[in-house]
Amino acid sequence: MEALLSSPGMEQEVKIDIRIPRKLVLFLCYSIEHGIKAKDSGAITNLMSTEMVAELNMLSEGFQEKAGLTTLQTHLSQLLEL
Repeated sequence: MEALLSSPGMEQEVKIDIRIPRKLVLFLCYSIEHGIKAKDSGAITNLMSTEMVAELNMLSEGFQEKAGLTTLQTHLSQLLEL
């Protein structure tokens, strides 16, 4: 996997224009957040730099903001911590 991530062209930016339901955005952001927190030895996050993790967090926050789910996500996170 490390070789694939460092192959030519992987640093190029791409534009992705999609339309998805809010519930999918919510699930995607939840998956990103919990995937980043994964501590198991097989997790792909072990190959990610701190810069990549920060970019994923920013991307997730941007998705939430565009979908109008920032407040809902905050409340859900608080409920799930209980």
